[in-house]
Amino acid sequence: NEIPTKLRFGYLLYYSLISVIEQINQKLGIALKINSKWKSDRFRNSMAHYKLGIVLKESNLIISDAMFGLTEKIFGEDYYTIKKSIYKELEKLAKQIGAYLDLPQRMVYLQ
Repeated sequence: NEIPTKLRFGYLLYYSLISVIEQINQKLGIALKINSKWKSDRFRNSMAHYKLGIVLKESNLIISDAMFGLTEKIFGEDYYTIKKSIYKELEKLAKQIGAYLDLPQRMVYLQ
């Protein structure tokens, strides 16, 4: 079953990494990259504090959506599109880190 916690944890990791990547790059003299297209303070606050009501009002709720329309409201995209995009960014970053550490190439499955 699909549960919103999958996106919550993935998004909080993604959001935090956006801020830390620049520091890591400077410290190690490398060039790790992560696309910050989905960075949103409002969405992060909703995910971190489990407060959908910060953004959504009862009249905005989409009951059939795993996040009740939160991703639609903030990003203009459905839950599955946002989740897939966030996990894709995390996988790309994991591969970059693996290459930097000279680890054997393996498929990274975060979902």
